[in-house]
Amino acid sequence: TAVDGMGLGALSTVAQLKKIMQFASIIWVGLGAIALVTLLAGALGIVNTMLTAVAEQRYAIGVWRASGATKGVISRMFILQAALMGLVGGVIGAGLSYGAVILANKQLRQLLEAQHIAVVDVASLPLWLAAAGVATTICFAVVAGMYPAWRAARQDPSRALSGN
Repeated sequence: TAVDGMGLGALSTVAQLKKIMQFASIIWVGLGAIALVTLLAGALGIVNTMLTAVAEQRYAIGVWRASGATKGVISRMFILQAALMGLVGGVIGAGLSYGAVILANKQLRQLLEAQHIAVVDVASLPLWLAAAGVATTICFAVVAGMYPAWRAARQDPSRALSGN
């Protein structure tokens, strides 16, 4: 066009908004990937922790089984332990997220006030999102705890008590 030929350019608000929306989409995909990797790493950590707990409590599991505890009871105990680990992790994560939201809004507020621009809160953590995050960590923890719970429930009480 004639404007481009003169070495000048035109910038529209719509074009800027499209670029910002594309950038935001890329950021969301990246954050989602990081969250997924973090959840999988946490699940593997829970599996490892639970397998260690099963190995360390081998004698106690043998006593429980010899005392009449069913495989289902043993399994549910370890799944409950995994769920509690997920609950604690989820609550800590939600608390840290809430802290990050407060910090981000505080920093942005200072920036906007220094420029004499209307102050707005950009970041937020709705209660439903925090609850969904905690529920997701509990679900991942329960799924991760199923194999160790199965291993605990399948232990032979006589072998566990004899130390073999």
